[in-house]
Amino acid sequence: MTSASVPVFVIVGGGASGTLLALHLRNANVQARIIILDPAEKPALGLAYSTSCPQHLLNVRNCSMSAFPEDPDHFLRWLRETVDVGAAPHNFSPRMIFGQYLRQCWHDAEPEHWQVRATDCYREDGQWHLDLDDGRVLLADVVILAQGNFDPAALRNVEPRAQAEGVYEHNAWQQVLYDETGAEMSVVLAGTGLTAVDVVVKLRESGHRGKITALSRHGWPPQAHLSQSTPCVPPIVDAQMLLTAVGCLKAFKKAVRGGMPWRTAVDSLRCVSNRIWLSMPVVERQRFRRHLQRRWDIARHRIAPEVAALLESEIREGRLVFARGHVHSVGLQGKCAEVTVGTSEGMKVLQADRVVNCTGPHRDYLKVGSPLLKNMLERGDLRQSVLGGGLECLEDGALTDVRGDTHGDIFAIGPMRIGTLFESVAIPEIRDQAAALAGLLAKRAA
Repeated sequence: MTSASVPVFVIVGGGASGTLLALHLRNANVQARIIILDPAEKPALGLAYSTSCPQHLLNVRNCSMSAFPEDPDHFLRWLRETVDVGAAPHNFSPRMIFGQYLRQCWHDAEPEHWQVRATDCYREDGQWHLDLDDGRVLLADVVILAQGNFDPAALRNVEPRAQAEGVYEHNAWQQVLYDETGAEMSVVLAGTGLTAVDVVVKLRESGHRGKITALSRHGWPPQAHLSQSTPCVPPIVDAQMLLTAVGCLKAFKKAVRGGMPWRTAVDSLRCVSNRIWLSMPVVERQRFRRHLQRRWDIARHRIAPEVAALLESEIREGRLVFARGHVHSVGLQGKCAEVTVGTSEGMKVLQADRVVNCTGPHRDYLKVGSPLLKNMLERGDLRQSVLGGGLECLEDGALTDVRGDTHGDIFAIGPMRIGTLFESVAIPEIRDQAAALAGLLAKRAA
């Protein structure tokens, strides 16, 4: 240990995942020094909950957003006591409000906050050494990677001048995009998922009225939640069965043909989806990723009814279009973007005042711009998943090195487990992981 009596647990990343883990470690009365490394001045928020747009709503109902799996009403009670005495359990609160809740969780957890980045992490003499960007080296007994989501992968064939002059924006979360997009400007979004929805909502909240065209291979926007929650039913498949991608699809279609609403069928799988996923052979998981993942994502990661109503209104008015096509290149013609789009009918060219990359988080950790992950992967201390992104780990988050070994003192939590797990990005899954990992680490520190 780093000390004769108190072990040091270092959490890399101070967003929702790191905050919830620190909270559960504190609640488990873990006898350890808990340090969170994150350069943010206001930790706990991460990317999703740092938004200042009140129309950015949660995609999960209030009744399912508690930080504690054993106390499902914790967030709802906090919401009623702090924000809105009449908050309904089945409504969708603004994400900025949930950010305030996470800040309270951080305050209750009381971790040490080191406002630095880790640039490397390596084992020497039975301990982890973390190189920090201020020149210090931090020794740790346990390291937990909780870095959340990264920026999207770069679009190919973007003319450098287009980005330099602000016509192309790689990061949809930069405030300059909304400050400098005129009310009548035309906008092309590369992507039609949740990031694209956030951009549409914030542009409209900022006073933008111009036409927005969102492009993806299928042109599918996310589906909407109903105003009332779906009834709870047993899973439509047996989690103990060895399934195939086709088997999953057949089970879903059978349930819907039998009269079960599709949302109910999807939601029935949430409590068993990771067990089903881990029981499937790798080749079947790869097949699912190729052919069914996008269909699942739009059905599973649904948007609040109020957000869906805004999109529907914009589509009816002709101000918003979801279309099939992939952005092949972005050039600069005068002060506008010239966007070459590949479609089933060949290449087409669109003119736009702004182009925004909304393709979702990058999962190739060698290319996300993290020196820490790049160094650890290249040295073989970590191993990327064969499924096309994320890290390989055990179900409890213990990370796997290039030899396939785990050491029990370095873990991942949240989106960084997506290379192994099927569900690992939403608060209900992250809080369950945090509680379980805190329990495991409590035994280690005892």
